[in-house]
Amino acid sequence: MAKRKRLFSREIEHRLVNGIGVPVAWRLIRILKRTWKINWINVDVRSTKPAIFSIYHGDLVVAAWELPYVLPKVSVLTSRSRDGTVVAHFVHMFKGAVTIRGGSSRGAETALLQMRRALKAGRVVVIPIDGPRGPEGRVKIGVISVASKTGAPIIPGAVRTNSAWRFKSWDRMMLCKPFARVDMVYGEPFYVPPDQTREQLEEHRKRLEEVMREMHQGTD
Repeated sequence: MAKRKRLFSREIEHRLVNGIGVPVAWRLIRILKRTWKINWINVDVRSTKPAIFSIYHGDLVVAAWELPYVLPKVSVLTSRSRDGTVVAHFVHMFKGAVTIRGGSSRGAETALLQMRRALKAGRVVVIPIDGPRGPEGRVKIGVISVASKTGAPIIPGAVRTNSAWRFKSWDRMMLCKPFARVDMVYGEPFYVPPDQTREQLEEHRKRLEEVMREMHQGTD
């Protein structure tokens, strides 16, 4: 099969997406969000600070609209990839939100240091627990390690809906359709004790993964 001929270079395409595509999409989704019938579940834990909010990568677009409720002290972890840069531009549309760049393959140590500083300063850190490459729903051990080293609780989060579009990506990125019923679900604080062995961290990872899976029941 012949490769699609590019109209622009990758760099120009990337600049167009970030400079035009992201702001336009942000405004369109803001309008769409006004039609959603949102129900908050266990919302009181949202005020917990410092805390680590764990979400699925595929929930990012919808869950981002919760950011104004935890601003100004919120930092969102994004990868250093091109996709991560797009996510960072989207997050920065919310005034007061900042990003921490790094992931399992690049910038992990720097990201960990920034997360520890953010939590020490009383901020909320948002971590897509199955990013940046998946598989979908697979909790990475990094979030467990950060919780253990900082003492900050993990607040599991989930978006549930009865009507959504799914993008053809590894995370099946979700966008709720007009007039959809949307549950913004917050779980109970999940603490990881300090000085855990690798095996103990793995047990906590599995437990969080099960909690997140149960919280997402009821959506496609």
